[in-house]
Amino acid sequence: MSKESIYGSMNRQRQWATVVGMLVVMLICPSAHASFSDKLNITKLEFQSLSKDCQVIIANNLSDQSTFGRGWSLGKDQGMIAWNAGMWHYCGGVIRIRRGELSFNQAEREDYLRKGIDNAMYSYQRIDKTNPWSAEIATTIARAYRDLSEKNNAKKFLDEALKYHPDYAAAYALYAMIYFDQGEYKTAKDYLLKADRASKGQSSEVIYFLGLASFKLGQIDEAHKYAKQAADMGYPLTGLQDKLKALENVGKKQ
Repeated sequence: MSKESIYGSMNRQRQWATVVGMLVVMLICPSAHASFSDKLNITKLEFQSLSKDCQVIIANNLSDQSTFGRGWSLGKDQGMIAWNAGMWHYCGGVIRIRRGELSFNQAEREDYLRKGIDNAMYSYQRIDKTNPWSAEIATTIARAYRDLSEKNNAKKFLDEALKYHPDYAAAYALYAMIYFDQGEYKTAKDYLLKADRASKGQSSEVIYFLGLASFKLGQIDEAHKYAKQAADMGYPLTGLQDKLKALENVGKKQ
């Protein structure tokens, strides 16, 4: 037998072993991560609030596939990345973090937030930091730390997100909210301007908070400009407009 045929035979054997190995993983592991998703008892409203990617991942990993359906797929490359990073852990973490944010029970709130961080960290530690998903995961972890009033931990993950993804608008926006919490409105506005540039002016929420930061800084003309822009884009909150009207009424009385 020639060297070429020997090497060809060996390559075919390795390829076959790889295929068999993948089939074994696919047959065995779904029960493991399906139980992870099943234990969350995700509601339809919670499912609908997830990103499209997380909807796909959660729906495909429930033991009862009829619960939310399997309308989409991630595609081969994204599917493999999701598999390797265990992205169902991250998506489950998103659910837990949102439950924590909505809870009025302090102990329950903290429990959900910390478990959500743990779930998200599982995927974050396994994903290539240059992958766009890593910025989303890091920002979600930062959001939970902000809710726990652990600002330094939140900033650490936002810095990591922006190190690899300097155009990730959500990280700049969350940084701004942290400075809002601290009453540092000038720094908050600086981060919002970065978020606005990163989102190419398409985020009505960022524009609304630019108006709110401007109001806090006494920049009333700019506050009016941003308030109108956000309203024209359909942003639903009217708190900024109410503040501006109240200020106008005070001026009229004087």
